[in-house]
Amino acid sequence: MFKRIAIVFFVLVGLVLAILAASFWLVPKDRLNAVIAKQLSDAFGYNVVLSGKPSVSLFPYLSVNFGPLSVAADETSAQPLMEIARARGRLSVTSLWEGDPALRAIELEQATITLDRDAAGNTNWTAARFFSKSAEGASENAQGNSPQATSQSAKDSLATAPQLRFPKRLRSIHLIDSKLMISDAALEAVQVIDNINATIVGPPRSANFTLSGSFVWQGEKVDAVASLEQPGAFVVGDISAGSISITSQPASAEFAGKLSWKNELRGDGSLQATVSSAARLSEWIGLTGADILPAGEIQILGDGIFTRRKLAFRPISVRNGDMKADGRLDLDLSGPGVGLSGTLAFNWLVFGGAAGAGIPANRDEASRPQPSMIETVLKMGQSGARMDLRVSADSARIAGQEVKGLAAGVILTPASFLVNIGTAQLNEPSGGEGRPLSQLRGEFAVDFDAAVNRARANLTLSNTSLAALERVFAFNIPLEGRSTISFQSTAQGDDILGLEETLKMSIAAEIEGGWLESIDLSSLLDSRERAAVGRLSGDAMRTPFKKGRVVGSVNASGVFAVSEMRLEAEDAVISASGQADFANDRLSILGTVAKPVPVPIIAGSGEGTPVEPVYFTLGGALSKPRISSVNGVQVPAN
Repeated sequence: MFKRIAIVFFVLVGLVLAILAASFWLVPKDRLNAVIAKQLSDAFGYNVVLSGKPSVSLFPYLSVNFGPLSVAADETSAQPLMEIARARGRLSVTSLWEGDPALRAIELEQATITLDRDAAGNTNWTAARFFSKSAEGASENAQGNSPQATSQSAKDSLATAPQLRFPKRLRSIHLIDSKLMISDAALEAVQVIDNINATIVGPPRSANFTLSGSFVWQGEKVDAVASLEQPGAFVVGDISAGSISITSQPASAEFAGKLSWKNELRGDGSLQATVSSAARLSEWIGLTGADILPAGEIQILGDGIFTRRKLAFRPISVRNGDMKADGRLDLDLSGPGVGLSGTLAFNWLVFGGAAGAGIPANRDEASRPQPSMIETVLKMGQSGARMDLRVSADSARIAGQEVKGLAAGVILTPASFLVNIGTAQLNEPSGGEGRPLSQLRGEFAVDFDAAVNRARANLTLSNTSLAALERVFAFNIPLEGRSTISFQSTAQGDDILGLEETLKMSIAAEIEGGWLESIDLSSLLDSRERAAVGRLSGDAMRTPFKKGRVVGSVNASGVFAVSEMRLEAEDAVISASGQADFANDRLSILGTVAKPVPVPIIAGSGEGTPVEPVYFTLGGALSKPRISSVNGVQVPAN
């Protein structure tokens, strides 16, 4: 029994070898170049020219090796669409017994594909040329290679749309160590995709078009899988179902939905994306301002409509640790920079600070230093990025400050950057138990210029606790009370250092019901108290007032020049000017104390209420001011 099986086996092997050997001799070597060139021309829809003499091998399968070869572009272009160093085609054995050899699979090694688009939008290739005008052959192939009969609806669909130009027996095309070069004159950019190793499968093996493989772009390896139903319908503008999956180290994404092609790719469907490193992704795709992007993993879910240059999500949902945002976004890729517009509602967010990198992925990390907003804005403006966003947040941390109920608009153009704050409630940081600090409104703007950048701000803090403000900004303010503070600032420079060095800020504060700490200035109107003036300075002293106003300006060194200070107490009016050096904690103020309504001295009564005001100077530290002179007489320090 075993002997019979062995005999049958060896007979079959011998028969197969004999068929292969016979097939080898049936290959028309004298005209093989022309036969292969025609099949490849039929497959690509473009004229293929083979150079060199082909060779036929029998093992491990019947194949032909040839090359180099080139694929001509559209007639308007002198440069080839594709240049291939070497190629290896697997031949169908049965085709040799029927006529000319037919390719079953082909490997294209070290192919360079060049896709050009000029300023008018004309390309050196036409997608429709990759498709046949008749579906008869494709329909026949689909039926002959399907384990089940094709349904009538599928037949009708196949019969009404162009199909891939895959020859009847060609099952797959493989790209090995290849390169794709894409140039766009309108964008003044050339993209190079290297190390392409991919497999393209089309009819007759499948009624669909599939592509799978990997490539390297901008130094990152990318794995990609794409599938498309009825590719012929897709290329003439009809809608086809399809999916795309891309995986890389910085990010991965999956799209499933409807695809079509009419001079450019269009899609409508659902997107799922995961960003492992926003900073690396931004660096990879050339997005400036990566240092303000979130740290940690970002998950994106949305329904999107996209073309080659635009992407719209309605709706979109973004998750980054504790942070969540929902809304809609539009991306515009038609310019030298990325354009972003839309509306996002956050549960919380973090933005801006002094230094550092990355938005924290959770609240525990939110206190670490953040990048300078101005520095980031300068980078983004120089890159040509564009933005028009409406942002809201239940809570936020901006430049290290706690914010509730934020509603703001952010507009970035190549010429300017504007943040318009409609409303924001500033809270004390956690050390201050998160109590309300003030309401913030106003705008901040930077105008970009080739020679110099100009920054300006116009902000108002209302219902502000000066004591809380002191804790927030970590410098001493010897005044207390609820106030409304207006800030107007300007700066100019060609970089962040230049802006910081030229910063000028005007401040006007209207204070209701407060006091001046560590000093009792009202008592200077009493001659007896004035005689013991040393006792009027100290921790237990204060000058209460009903209404106050402070106006001045701050320079880049942290010196506040007080042009006007007026405090209206119950029985005295205090007017003063001078300067407060916040950086060095020093105070130098010259002022007067007078009665609200002067009361003349009663003749013969001796001492009384003076008609003339009392002059004084304040000195010492901001944290502990003292009266240093009264009416020109120096007061010894305690």
